[in-house]
Amino acid sequence: MQTKHFGITLALLSLISIFVMLHHPSISATDVTGRIAELRQESMLNAWVHGGLIAMVILINFCLTVFAQQRQYLTHSSALFGLIAYWLGTLAVIVAALISGFIIPQLAESYLHANATELTVFSGMTSLYWLTNQSLANFGTICWCVAICAWAIEMFRSKGVTRLFGSAYSIAALVIIFCLLSNVLTLSVTGMTLVLLVISTWQLGIAWLLYNPK
Repeated sequence: MQTKHFGITLALLSLISIFVMLHHPSISATDVTGRIAELRQESMLNAWVHGGLIAMVILINFCLTVFAQQRQYLTHSSALFGLIAYWLGTLAVIVAALISGFIIPQLAESYLHANATELTVFSGMTSLYWLTNQSLANFGTICWCVAICAWAIEMFRSKGVTRLFGSAYSIAALVIIFCLLSNVLTLSVTGMTLVLLVISTWQLGIAWLLYNPK
């Protein structure tokens, strides 16, 4: 399979992942019983969205690995570190997606007929799961941003558009890291969508480099 086919695949996956993320369900209810009802109502959509995103990030990582191999980046320590960081970030995001898309909805199903005491327990458990989800999502996003910066080091050795591309997205990645560490940005549905938009446009640039190797 020629690298241009991987470029097309990466571009399509990046665009589809944005489309899927825009359909990510969100919980608007403030009371426990309302949250349980919404989680049950949207459990199927939750599963499809998170399951689809998990499948796509794995395939995206495979395409990025092909790109690193095609550019012979794997012989350079910074790019190899970046690839490892990207896979590590993807693993963390997958676990976070499993919590949001599958564990919490199944937990809500089991508390459908809960009494007041059980609802208090459910509220505490969902708070713990949310904190775990956010920690994993933050760690995964930071790993992705570190990977973008590490790969930018290799792009600095190129000329023209590739160097400019690496520079622009290394700055964007550093801004995301700063916003996460300073709590300016939280990875709610809206925050994660914004992050995914930035990373997906970076992936589109990588897709072009795969499609049009020089």
